[in-house]
Amino acid sequence: MKTRKKTLCKYFIALIVVKFCLFSPLIKAQSVLGIYLSSTDFTSNNLWFKKGVNKKCKIKMHNISFKFPIKITCGDSILQLSKDSVYGYKDAENSSYRFFNKKTYTIMNAGETILLYKLISVVKTKYEEPTYSYYFSKDASSLVLPLNINNIENTFGSNKMFIDFLEVHFKNDNELLEYDSNHKIYKINRLLELSK
Repeated sequence: MKTRKKTLCKYFIALIVVKFCLFSPLIKAQSVLGIYLSSTDFTSNNLWFKKGVNKKCKIKMHNISFKFPIKITCGDSILQLSKDSVYGYKDAENSSYRFFNKKTYTIMNAGETILLYKLISVVKTKYEEPTYSYYFSKDASSLVLPLNINNIENTFGSNKMFIDFLEVHFKNDNELLEYDSNHKIYKINRLLELSK
């Protein structure tokens, strides 16, 4: 009886792994354009091991698990970088990503002061859209925190005018993701600019 339970358990685990590998958007092959070693590299758009500059360099990003290192092959040399030791990377579709607390966050608004991030919270099948959780950081080098009005107010507590703008313009946490199409910037960053 124990042998049968073990066998069923192994099949069940194998089924979960196969489903995850087949349907997860996190695992699809990704062409990496380059690596940001630091927040300064990110803000200045300075990519290391940039594809196209050195055609012999190839970057392999293991997206299955955070614990797998980034593997950079340049000719006969192989360099492995821990994701904890670098800021993030940019892919061939010009999307930037940040590594923080053993997670990979998609940066939604590179070039703005308050950075907004999204992270897949529920992986659906290949026919369904994933569900995201949203985060922010005060700037490129600050901690990543859940995006909500309380966290924004705590982070920018010394900027009274900005806090007043937040109270007038945002009634709930979901509104923090509003985009100002006239100024081509997220509304939260537009309000920060106006408060200075």
